[in-house]
Parts: sequence; structure tokens; C-alpha cells
Amino acid sequence: MALVGPAPTATPAPTPVVAVADPADPGVVDLGDDVVSPTGGPPPEALAAWPTDVVTWGMVNHTGDLSRATQVAELAAAFEAWASVTGVTFVKVPDCGLPFADPLCGVPDIRILFGVGDHTPGQDPYGVDPSFDGPGGVAAHAFFPPPPSNTAAGDVHFDDAERWTTLDGATPLRLIAIHEIGHALGITGHAPAKKCPATATANRSIMCASVNTAQAPLPHSWDVNQARARYGPPVARADVETRVVPGGAWRKKRLYNTDAAGQTVYGTVRRGTKGRFDVRVTNDGALPTAFVVQGPGSSGKKTRRYQVLPDKRNVTTEVAGAGFVTPVLAPGESFTIRVKVWIGPGVRRGQRTNTLVAVAPVAAPGRGDVGRATFTAT
Repeated sequence: MALVGPAPTATPAPTPVVAVADPADPGVVDLGDDVVSPTGGPPPEALAAWPTDVVTWGMVNHTGDLSRATQVAELAAAFEAWASVTGVTFVKVPDCGLPFADPLCGVPDIRILFGVGDHTPGQDPYGVDPSFDGPGGVAAHAFFPPPPSNTAAGDVHFDDAERWTTLDGATPLRLIAIHEIGHALGITGHAPAKKCPATATANRSIMCASVNTAQAPLPHSWDVNQARARYGPPVARADVETRVVPGGAWRKKRLYNTDAAGQTVYGTVRRGTKGRFDVRVTNDGALPTAFVVQGPGSSGKKTRRYQVLPDKRNVTTEVAGAGFVTPVLAPGESFTIRVKVWIGPGVRRGQRTNTLVAVAPVAAPGRGDVGRATFTAT
């Protein structure tokens, strides 16, 4: 994958160091130093960004590796991954049908193209669009946002010599598209090394200098902060943190998912006693909103109780039923619920009890987050 910039002058941009698949590790796509400015120098010091919060996208053509419906769905999910954490709205529109960087092509803002080799022949007078080099080499590249006078800005190209797959394959279109869209939104660099462990951890940045194909297809804290510096937060977004009580540290801010990967806390509970953990929801959106909190009720030899803090009001019936609705929270404001999990004396030693609590904005259920506690009986 590579990030290149649309050239507003006749000065050709240098050939970038681009992303290549790592033959030694098929689960990794190396991204490298892939930032090139529109004029061939370093990226702009000011934050590159679209001048609007509604960005259109469309497809110049399609790959033959996936059905059209599947690849459109994978790309739409990649755009939604960014829309769910920023103030940008993406709208799919038909392509303009004009050549690459044609000044008459005003819409879509971001054009998706699949090609091989010199994939814009005769359409690139400034030499800013690098040729692809076949399977196992350059996977994709993106152009960062305008100058609006050049319509190559924001475009994303994929090497169709690669075999594009869904998330369970070796070259997942959605995962790599999320990374490239990050560049198309103006993130001109890559996440620092400390955010990019070699393994696919739950909170590994999508904007690392390599993508591990097993990592979650989501922007995480560094990515989110970079995008929000340009576009602000979404209208509505829940951010859930959890901690074991007493003494546990909160975990994990701005890590959004639905399976609690990286957001699970652990503890041990003696049989016949209870474990406790807190769930804190923060309004991570731009507008005041209330949130719906849902969690499992009691079952068998395990009893769960939910209390609002600090007054310890019992809301178990609501949480375990249709959902407890928090008060309206201002942006940045938090609300905490304590969960008590009683492990009966008949529970087998070593048995684990999982309690996953889901939180979502009242008017935007798709912008939710979860937290979980796992208690082991002793």
C-alpha cells in the first residue's frame, strides 16, 4: 500500500516506497514509508483534510475476485469504520466515468479503482500514480485530500494482480481499504511503533506501517485521535471502560468493538461469594445523548445485580430486560454502573463466568461499545 499526493504542477512526484506483501509472513502486509506530497516534498505540516464533513465515494471498476455485491459491502464497511468514530459522513455515488485526475470529475470525491501495472495509462501527465508490480508486491495506494483543483485527491487504487478476499482470506479488501481510507482522509503518516506490536492485538492501530491480516478491522485510539483532529467526533458514540473492584485500573478507552477484545477484565471469586466490576460509559460523540445499557441476568448457580453509582440504585430488571436508559450525557460526560456477580457454592472450581455489558446511544445503536468481566471460581 502506498500513499501518494496529487500533483498540482508539472513536477513529477518521486516514486514512493510502497507497501508490499511479506513473503516470509503471509499474514502481514508491509506498508513502509509510503507518504509523498503533492509537490514531491515532505507531507504538509498542516493537517490535511477534506473541507467538508460529507465525502462521496464511488467505484471506477471492480475486481473479479469477489462478487460486486460483496466488494461493495466490504468497501462500504471500511468507510463506515471511519464514519462511526469521526464527524465524516460517507455517501456512495456513481462514478463520473472520466479518466484518472480529469478536472471535470467533481464527484465522487474518493474514486476506487482496481488495476494492474500501469493502471492509468495516458492519464497521468505528472507521473504521480505509481505502477503496480504484480502479486505479492504493491497491494494498494491512496492520494491524500485536496488541493481541490486536482481530482486525484483522495483516490484509492488496488492492485488487481493480488487475490482480494473477505476478512477470512489472505488479502482482506476491507482491512486494507480501512488503512488506505485513513490516508485518503488525511492521515499522511503511520502510527508509532508502540501502537504496532508484531502480533494482532485487540488495540493494534489500523494505521501501522504494516497490517496484520488477523487484526480487528477497526480504527483504534491512535487512528481515532488522528482522524478526530481533522473532522471531530461523530454525532453519537459510546465508549465503554471496565475495571475490577476494588483496585482495578480502567480498561480500555477508545477501543470500540462488539466482542470485548481488549476490554475484558479478570478476577477470581471464592465460591459462595461475589465478584464486582464497574462499567463506565462515556459520551464520545459531539451531541448530548442518553445510552441504553444491557447485560445478562441471573442463571443457574450465578446471580447478577446491576447498580447505578454513586447512589447504588438497583437497575437489574431494566439492564437484564429491554435495557436501562441512562440520563442524557453531555459530550465527554460519563456514567457508571456496578455489576455484582454472585458465584454459588455449587459452581465447579476453575469454572469461568463471563458477563458482557453492551452500551449504545439511544438513537444510534450501531455506534455502541461493550465491556466484559471474567471471574474464575476458586
